[in-house]
Amino acid sequence: MKIKGLQEKWKQVFVPTVLGGLVAVLLYGFVIWLVVWEFQLLEIGEVWREFVWPFVGIFALGYFFLYRQLRFLDFRDNEERRFVYCVVFAAILGLVNLMMLEYVEAITGQMVTLPSIEAYDGEKEARYLQLERYEVGLDDREVYLDSRASDGDEKWRMFVVAPLMGASGGEVESGYPHWVGVMYKETVAAGLEEDIRESAWEDFVMSSMDDFEAGAVFESYYLERTIGGRELEGFEEAWAKHAAYSEGAEVRFFQPRFRPFESRGEKEGKGLLIFGVVGLLVWFVMLLFPGYKSEEARRQENDAVFEAEEYFERGIDRGLAGEETEGEVVSRGIIERGVESAANMRKKRETDWDYFKELLIPRKDYWVSLAFGGVMVVVYLVMVVSGIDPIEPSSKDLLAWGGSYWPNIEQGEWWRIFASMFVHIGAFHLVWNLIILLFLGSFLEEHVHPLVYIKAFFVTGVCAEGMSLWWNEPMVAVGASGALYGLAGMVMVLAWFKRKEDEIYWYWVGGAFLFFFATWLPSLLEGGDIAAHVGGMLSGMLFGLGYEGFSRIRGE
Repeated sequence: MKIKGLQEKWKQVFVPTVLGGLVAVLLYGFVIWLVVWEFQLLEIGEVWREFVWPFVGIFALGYFFLYRQLRFLDFRDNEERRFVYCVVFAAILGLVNLMMLEYVEAITGQMVTLPSIEAYDGEKEARYLQLERYEVGLDDREVYLDSRASDGDEKWRMFVVAPLMGASGGEVESGYPHWVGVMYKETVAAGLEEDIRESAWEDFVMSSMDDFEAGAVFESYYLERTIGGRELEGFEEAWAKHAAYSEGAEVRFFQPRFRPFESRGEKEGKGLLIFGVVGLLVWFVMLLFPGYKSEEARRQENDAVFEAEEYFERGIDRGLAGEETEGEVVSRGIIERGVESAANMRKKRETDWDYFKELLIPRKDYWVSLAFGGVMVVVYLVMVVSGIDPIEPSSKDLLAWGGSYWPNIEQGEWWRIFASMFVHIGAFHLVWNLIILLFLGSFLEEHVHPLVYIKAFFVTGVCAEGMSLWWNEPMVAVGASGALYGLAGMVMVLAWFKRKEDEIYWYWVGGAFLFFFATWLPSLLEGGDIAAHVGGMLSGMLFGLGYEGFSRIRGE
């Protein structure tokens, strides 16, 4: 690679995109923090507050900002590459914004020291408190229990609230405003045997209650007011069951914190720093591949666009509608040249939105992915209409709608292995899988027969499910993730064998590889179904090797 081209890409693309992205994140993040997090001017759900607003908005800004800046790169008229670069850059900005807001939320606010809770002035919205004297009505507590399915697991939460009083205690009257709230949580494999689940549930509840009754709250460094999120919802549910509950009363919940006030935000800050450095490195490496489009090349391209548009307009004026006019011979030549040039330039200037729309329109050579995705969407909509929670359905509901569960499969319900691939844990699980399905499917439908694609989907999905059943304790498993990992493995192998034909195949190899680690690593950290993911990827790679070998034997 020429040093001059690398220097120009650094100056014209890398530095402006990084600085522009940083400014966009800071400004947009500051607005979201003020409007949604700090002052809560918009009353929205947890998903909108913690993901949609922080991520989607900056994603859109990053996408359109980068699209213009990429005019300096030579993608050889391949809009697919431009689309991939814009999506990756925008996703990095969105994740940085999410992590930055979590860090800001953790470090903002000042400590207020008060003699007792009676001196607390709620209008000042003091968030962090140190009380010199206080009492917690441990015996006057109330509890709310919650269990929800999430990506193959079952998340248990227990919310305990108790009145926060002065050192002298006192009676808790209706509408009492100050409460201590503690959330205990545990994650277990969904679909455990009933007796095992009940025993684990009892242990979770009893150990949580013992911790609360032992007065662990008094060992905290300070108290933090809960201002939103799942914790606030759970505390409000618990308070609604208390005898002091009063509809419409203004109450405040404070959570005990067991780390020094000065150390808050350390974990979030380190995570933001590490991801930021990795994001910069990934973006820099991606810019090494496309060539640099010189100023002369850009000028020639602009002149070609202007010439095409000029010929096109003159062609319309001189008879494009089919009417014969004076200067017919000249006019016909101008029309033909103008129409041809304009058509070529319009094709060259095809937008990413047009490319994306192609993924949603069935064609003779592109329909399998849309068929699979359509079935998934229909199943989800029917589940929602029947009353299933659209965001976090319970394990019981997932099992009723075809979730894979080994005890049921042993009893002859083998159909669950296939049906579970089309059932998903809420809207975001479904949307994510659909995006990956269309991305991988667009490659496969171009390079393999539809029947081969269908076989690959089900074979790798069954292999992933088999690995999960063999490795894990009995659990309810749903979703097409195992099959998608299989398709990613197949794409990686096929693109690797075709990499010498065209540079674009390197992007497919990298894209499939990036998908694997970008989704597998978080699953590893959060306790996802690793066995199914690994089983799907390995079976997909073997399927791709077998297909490539068979094709070469046949001379295709």
